[in-house]
Amino acid sequence: MHMKIFVPVAVAAVIMGTGMGLAFSAPQSASGSSTQANVPAGFAVSQGQNVSVASLSALPNHERVQLRGRLTGWLHDEIYEFTDENGDRVCVHLDDDYDWSHIRKDELIDIDGKLFKGRRQGRMHVDVWRAEAVAP
Repeated sequence: MHMKIFVPVAVAAVIMGTGMGLAFSAPQSASGSSTQANVPAGFAVSQGQNVSVASLSALPNHERVQLRGRLTGWLHDEIYEFTDENGDRVCVHLDDDYDWSHIRKDELIDIDGKLFKGRRQGRMHVDVWRAEAVAP
């Protein structure tokens, strides 16, 4: 007699039976829904600190950050110059796997990303995963 076991179901049963199931949480509003737009209820993308470019050097590597400013120049490939509201600049990486056509040069935008610091002093950039125009 041959016994067939469907492995994913068996593994899921073991995980759920041992109480090792995954739990997701999101910031909730008074109505119980997620406070972030375009995110299914119960899930959330961790938002970074809203900071200025000048304060980036004091943050740890791989810190999630939010910046407000403008894309003021194209440097090369997927690297752009971002200038914040104080006039300070940092390089940002806009991965060409994403569609960034909804933002424009010199338009005031908010970006969310992750700070990457190089080994040499002062070398850093922000990998951007979200950019959104600021309403006038």
